[in-house]
Amino acid sequence: MLNERDLKTAELFKSLKKIDVKPQNVFKISLRGTGQANISDFPEIIRKCKNLQYLDIEQTPIKIIPEWIGELTNLQILKMAESNVSKIPESLSKLTNLHTITIDHSINFNEGIENLYNLNNLRHLGFRAYKPLDKNIVQLNKLEYLEIDNLCNESIIENIYGISSLKELIISGKKLTKIPEGISKLSKLERFKISTSPINELPKDFNLLTIKYFGYTNLGLANFNVSEEDICYPKWEQIFSTLSEIRTLHEVGLISVCL
Repeated sequence: MLNERDLKTAELFKSLKKIDVKPQNVFKISLRGTGQANISDFPEIIRKCKNLQYLDIEQTPIKIIPEWIGELTNLQILKMAESNVSKIPESLSKLTNLHTITIDHSINFNEGIENLYNLNNLRHLGFRAYKPLDKNIVQLNKLEYLEIDNLCNESIIENIYGISSLKELIISGKKLTKIPEGISKLSKLERFKISTSPINELPKDFNLLTIKYFGYTNLGLANFNVSEEDICYPKWEQIFSTLSEIRTLHEVGLISVCL
């Protein structure tokens, strides 16, 4: 028997027109992993699912999210990483019930970020950055989880220090060599992870954080494709000394391979 609340495959989704299913009773649609199903256009039938709460188009060749997505005002979770979507539609700002968005590197995030500022319930956001973030990102004052990939310098993340609600922050970037001062402003931060970045020391105010978990991955020359003289080797004495001053810290995960 068909479960109307969970249309998990492209084939099942296509059959929606052929079977007696009421679109208003569909709450969850996942097209994840249907890259071989030749679905490059956003399915028009989704527009009829006015009570949709969960939409996953990750790992699909879909390139454009139509402006009518703003009509799906009950949507809470939108996943579009590993897709070919390249632009955030302006109407996304109308989806004020959204609390989770995942975005991939193909999206020009900095061009469309203003379309997210009205999402007052947004708590989970992941994306890749290419330019400094607009200072208005602090308007996302309920954001708890933030993952930023492809960071190329510390100025890109300085504006996130104004998001006082953050509980988990993950940053990565092969050219990111420094975490700027001011991170202690994230007073609610519980988990902090540096991934695949040649950062070799922590900022002076890092010990003022009340984090419970710290993760650090430095893959050295093998990952960063730089010369021996340019590699940033971790200053372990400084890092461990800083971490030892954080009384709330319960767990540390470290991976370093410097060849």
